[in-house]
Amino acid sequence: MNGHAGPMRGLIFSLAVAVLSVLPRWAIAASDQVLRAMYCMSVLDLELAESRKISPELRAEIVTHGVEYYRNLARQRPLTEKEKHELSDVQEFARTGVSDVDRELARNRERLRVYWLSNSDADDGSALMTARQRAGVDFEQCKAENPAFSCTQPCADLCIAGNAPGCFAACEVKCGAPTCARTFACFNPTWLPY
Repeated sequence: MNGHAGPMRGLIFSLAVAVLSVLPRWAIAASDQVLRAMYCMSVLDLELAESRKISPELRAEIVTHGVEYYRNLARQRPLTEKEKHELSDVQEFARTGVSDVDRELARNRERLRVYWLSNSDADDGSALMTARQRAGVDFEQCKAENPAFSCTQPCADLCIAGNAPGCFAACEVKCGAPTCARTFACFNPTWLPY
């Protein structure tokens, strides 16, 4: 029996190498970054779809209030460059129905799409579908959480003033919307390498 141990070990080793070399690719999961890209791309798809649902009446109301706000502000003092840009965005929204925020979301969605396509393959399909479904669940949960504007606005103003990364997510959690903290992080995917 000892005389056969060497060849038997060699045979077992050869079989193990052969089995490992033919295992399907799905045994190796998609990277966290690829799954995050799919999740975030799906969140942005849902956000952009919601934005397109704005009725013409609501769009007109948003534009009217926006223009009035900046005109009243301009009567009190000269508008800052940022405020002039925001007024221009309101006027562009009136003409096209697409806001500056929507254009930025579309640009970020494209960045996510390029990252996802260049870093995954067909064998990642199941994991990617799970990430996409999770995005849908989280998007709906965020809408249900609906954090109070009276809580999020002062907190967000502090974030903008301090320009602190991750500050907005902390605001959402503080205001009782932890799922929104997760989905809102997709709006500006600074973690992408390009």
